[in-house]
Amino acid sequence: MITCSYSNCHSVHYGKGFCHTHYMRLRRHGKVDLTPREIKFCSVENCFDKSLAKNLCSKHYTRKIRHGDVSDPREVSKRFWSKVEKTEKCWIWIRGRDKDGYGHFSIGNRENNRPVPAHRVAWQLTNGEIPKGLFVLHKCDNPPCVRPDHLFLGDVKDNAIDMVLKGRQATGLKNGKYTMPHRTPRGDIHGMRIKAKRKELECLTKSQ
Repeated sequence: MITCSYSNCHSVHYGKGFCHTHYMRLRRHGKVDLTPREIKFCSVENCFDKSLAKNLCSKHYTRKIRHGDVSDPREVSKRFWSKVEKTEKCWIWIRGRDKDGYGHFSIGNRENNRPVPAHRVAWQLTNGEIPKGLFVLHKCDNPPCVRPDHLFLGDVKDNAIDMVLKGRQATGLKNGKYTMPHRTPRGDIHGMRIKAKRKELECLTKSQ
């Protein structure tokens, strides 16, 4: 029986004088003798498994494909709820918020960090994935609230109706014509007047 020609390897010969393992090393890396430094490991912190694809081991690569994130779902949940202050009415997000008051929660590792609205994460941790095209709305109309029973799903129409019912529509003194009058088209710069003048010029040109 022909065996592998690599030192101290007694596996069955596969091709070019090597067993299957050393033959595949030769094809992939151009040489058989790989030192530990040349073998790639998973890029996730505190993971020392060998890299399978995209600098991730088999476990973390599978998580990335299934959930879009390499973090353990249990670890994400613990980290998320530690940033919430629970009161009698609302559960308030006490960390970073945007200009409208909605909380932001970071998901991913150091190389691929992406902020996600905190109320959406709260819904996903409690009820599962959010169907495509739907929003997570607040019953309490309190942007930093992440209490699951204060949230509900809705489409674009539901979001618009909810905005009107809660008085957040830009009407009255909130309207853009009042807050930014300099941006309101008037006189010769009005779009309708410009169109009318163009149409009038076209008619004169045709008549000539």
